Amino acid sequence: MKQTAVEFLANELVKKGFTIGKYATDLFEQAKELEKKQLKQCYHFAQIEQQKEFSSIYVGISFEKWYNEIYKNE
Repeated sequence: MKQTAVEFLANELVKKGFTIGKYATDLFEQAKELEKKQLKQCYHFAQIEQQKEFSSIYVGISFEKWYNEIYKNE
């Protein structure tokens, strides 16, 4: 699965030797939720635009299903 920008940043910081404590972990989780909300807004806008212009394999599926297919690595 793909990484979100927030996940990429956290992983790169760990690779560089930064210690991610509880406070930073909480901040990263908050940032991931904010990023997800922003992606959701973009997704809904794209759904409207795609329906106007052409069909896509993602037209008609829920944001949660799309997000999980792209970004969830569980």
